[in-house]
Amino acid sequence: MQLSVPEDLVDHFSVEKNLLEFQNTVKDIAMTFDKEKREIKLSSFGTISLKKAVVLSEMFFRDVRLKNQLRARAEEAERMLQHGNQRSDRDSPFVDEFEVAADLMGLAIGTHGSNIQRARNVEDVDDIQVFEGGGDGQPCIIKFASGMRI
Repeated sequence: MQLSVPEDLVDHFSVEKNLLEFQNTVKDIAMTFDKEKREIKLSSFGTISLKKAVVLSEMFFRDVRLKNQLRARAEEAERMLQHGNQRSDRDSPFVDEFEVAADLMGLAIGTHGSNIQRARNVEDVDDIQVFEGGGDGQPCIIKFASGMRI
């Protein structure tokens, strides 16, 4: 039996200790991750463990996503504390902000914030800030400051 792994969690399950964490949650089951097929292969002597793995997989995937979001928020807060007080909007001649639908934020931010990190490394981009919506599908705001008009 196999479980399909969502694309945003492929990197997470590529790390063996993360797969073992899921395996220890289910108990009495062996798991291997196939990165190319994006699936976790399950092996067990009993069907109860297999059924338990299927039921727990969605909760575990949701939990992993939440942990990743919290980790990204903590990194963002740390970055804001380190760099936020050094710059203000007045320091940059061009500041722009735009709304992104809540269901598209994963695409905008990228896996583990990779798109935001790459954008911060673009020449003349002084700062990028992400403000989450209030929940209930509220749009999020991305604000960036640049030394030159883009």
